[in-house]
This record gives sequence, C-alpha cells and structure tokens, in this order.
Amino acid sequence: MSNKQLTHEIDHRNITLMWACKNGFEKLALTLISKVSNEVINYIDENNDTALLWACENKLEKVAILLINRMTNKAINQINNDNNTALIWACYNGLEKVAFKLIDRMTNKSISQVNNNRNTTLILACYKGIYKVALELIKHMTIDSINQINGLNQTALIWACINRLEKVAFELMNKMSNKVINQIDNNNNTALIWACENGLEKVAIELIERMTNIAINQSDDYNRTALDYAVKNKLTKVVDIIKYENITITNGLKFILKCCI
Repeated sequence: MSNKQLTHEIDHRNITLMWACKNGFEKLALTLISKVSNEVINYIDENNDTALLWACENKLEKVAILLINRMTNKAINQINNDNNTALIWACYNGLEKVAFKLIDRMTNKSISQVNNNRNTTLILACYKGIYKVALELIKHMTIDSINQINGLNQTALIWACINRLEKVAFELMNKMSNKVINQIDNNNNTALIWACENGLEKVAIELIERMTNIAINQSDDYNRTALDYAVKNKLTKVVDIIKYENITITNGLKFILKCCI
C-alpha cells in the first residue's frame, strides 16, 4: 500500500473505527475490523488513543479481543494522555478475558502504569473483584506499583479486603510495606477494618502483626473500629489479640507516666 493510499484509509476508515469504539457501537466496530488494514488497527491519534483503548473503556469485549489479535506490541502497550492503558480500562470494567490477553503482550513497565487518578491495574482489578487477574498482575508489577495509593487514599489491599479476596490479600502483604498496610482511606477505613467487617479472620491476624496501635484502633466514618466489627462477627482470635495489644499499650503508658511523676 502506498503512503497516499494509507493516508486516505487512515483519514477515512480509521476515524470510523475509532469513532465506533469511542461511542460504543460494537456491531459497527466488529464489521470494520474485518475490513481495515493492520495499519489502521494500530493507528494512534493525537490524544495517544487507540481503538483498543476505547473498546476497553466502553466494555466492548469482543471488539477488544479481535483488535488484540491484530495489533503490534507497541500499540497494545500504548499510554494515552490520561496515562491510561487498555489494561487499566479492562481491569476497571472487569474484562477478565481481555485482561489476560493484554498481560501476555505487555511489558512489566506498562502493566505497572499509574494513571492520572493514581490508580493501577492492580488496584482496579481488586476494586472489581477479579482475583485471578489480580494474582497474575502481582507477578509482573513493580514493588512501587504494588504499594501504590490512589487519589482516594485506597490501596489494592484495602480493595482486596472489601471484596473478600483472601488469597490476593496475603500475596499483597508479602510485598507491601508496613506504611502502606497501615493506610487510612478517605472514609477513615483501613484494610483491617474491612477484614474484620467481612469475616477474614486469618487476614486480620496477619494485618495486626504489621500495623501500629493507632491504625489498629482507627475508627471509620460510623465511629466503629476493627474491634467492633470483630466482636460483631465473632472473630474471637482477633478480639483477643486486639484487646491484648490495647492492654499492653495502656500498661506501657501507665508505666511511663509513673516514671515521670
């Protein structure tokens, strides 16, 4: 194909394919994919978007899979002006099949991408509850990205506990810093509060070992603590550990005060 012919095709058909994906017209996009060239499939516009990025944003799973099959690794790893990748959108929308196909074709650097809302693929996979994708992402992501805190001060660990992703929570704790494990989000929740609220006793016990007393006794927006939820859900081991920790710190403070008098 000559440069003149390619330019004409991009000017005409690519705008139509990009437009179809951008506006969520699945049938039109599927029809166009079978008719356009690979150059058009891999086209990147002035906003650094691809048809694949738009397909994933608009939950066009069938379209995304067909596009991936014909795209270059460079186009699949494309990052747009909002610092989003197709994988970020696939995780946000819970497109599990698409996510796995993308992971196979993407670099660890692109998989670890942080967008303008400070979200990662891992945070969004945990948010959506797609635990198999989350476990696979952990294998490929940098330590910094695993420890990422988003714009709402949430971590992948907090979302894993919210959605009862027990195995994911343990994998995350193996790679997360104590500082991030102690994270308090914008609703005054911690991973421990959610673990206790959702009955994840083993996760809660592991968290307590890594958390400060301040974070352990954190109250949420309902003025309830992890201990309150542990009592409510009859997590007796967690209740005993938290009470012991509180007695220890209280006695320690009393000892310090006596020494100062």
